[in-house]
Amino acid sequence: MLELWNATTGAPYGGTTGANLTLTLQNSTFQPETVTLVGPHGNHYYADNVAMLSQPGTWRIDAVVARADLSVVRATFYARIQRPGG
Repeated sequence: MLELWNATTGAPYGGTTGANLTLTLQNSTFQPETVTLVGPHGNHYYADNVAMLSQPGTWRIDAVVARADLSVVRATFYARIQRPGG
């Protein structure tokens, strides 16, 4: 799930029309995968069953959110996925 908040006011960030994530497993031979998110649902989007994220390692997640005024918001996140007990 991708939640959007206004960093200045702390209010939910609205006025968006679509979003996608590009998932890249760092230091691997997997090709990046772009996932179109479902929404908007208020200030959040979601994706069902992103099997690629079951792979352990450090993931680069590039988010692109389209706004109603036709501008785009971009953000990059990193997430470390480990196997249970690892």
